[in-house]
Amino acid sequence: MSAPNSTGRAPGSSELVRLVAGREISTRLRDKNFLVGLGVTILLLVGLMAFQIATASGGDEGRLGIVGDSSALGPAVQAQGEAVGIDVTVVELDDEDAARAAVEAEDVDGALLATGSAPELLVLDRDSTMEAVVNAAVAGVAVTEQLAEAGVELTAVPEVEVTALSGEDDAAEQEQVLVAIIGVVLLYGLLIMFGQFIAQGVVEEKSSRVVELLLATMRPWQLLAGKIIGLGVLGLAQIVIIGVISVAGALAFDLVAVPGDLVGTVISVVAGFVLGYAFYAAIFAMAASLVSRQED
Repeated sequence: MSAPNSTGRAPGSSELVRLVAGREISTRLRDKNFLVGLGVTILLLVGLMAFQIATASGGDEGRLGIVGDSSALGPAVQAQGEAVGIDVTVVELDDEDAARAAVEAEDVDGALLATGSAPELLVLDRDSTMEAVVNAAVAGVAVTEQLAEAGVELTAVPEVEVTALSGEDDAAEQEQVLVAIIGVVLLYGLLIMFGQFIAQGVVEEKSSRVVELLLATMRPWQLLAGKIIGLGVLGLAQIVIIGVISVAGALAFDLVAVPGDLVGTVISVVAGFVLGYAFYAAIFAMAASLVSRQED
């Protein structure tokens, strides 16, 4: 109970709503289940970012050993790898035995035997991307050598410049879709969780007859508004904490570029929580008021 009002007047509606909201916040902050759930959510986000970093760092690099003259094949392989988004490191090997040993020890992803008329690629497991890169490089070098023998001088091949008429960036669009999906899942989980908190609180107060004491000092709408606002502040704070950690981690590890449209998506998620929570919280509270036990 609050201290008696020094002016002798009854507390106003806003003060009663604030008292109920403060009680809901302090009650949930002392709830171990709520704190554990927040901690697990943060750990899942950190684990997801760690997985993204691990997969991103291991999927765009490769090492290729070459037996023979690598002066032409090396740059050709690297150029072909760059075209498909792979940073290929060329390693010169002495002979076929050294190449087989390097492949078996996984020191290289593959070894190209370029000493004969028919080049051979040694790999531990079939890799279609590596095979395509090597085949294109070998074919390009062979064509260049044959044209040089025929006395044909090659000119620089012009690079095709791509202009998207729609003005949309695929990477930015994928980031927006990813954020929207995560936001929808997060909204659904939080709305269900805090809706259950409200329903559980209403049923507990009814079963313990605490609501009769509360309604003797305030109106039903004040009690409902205090519960919705208090738990809503907690939910909004939880979204902010998760959002700050996610955005900070994504920027720190260069997982997203966060364009202007992406910021708009985040704002839409927050606005959706505020509006959706206000509606569903009232529905949960009204549904809980119809029963007398949690089992119902």
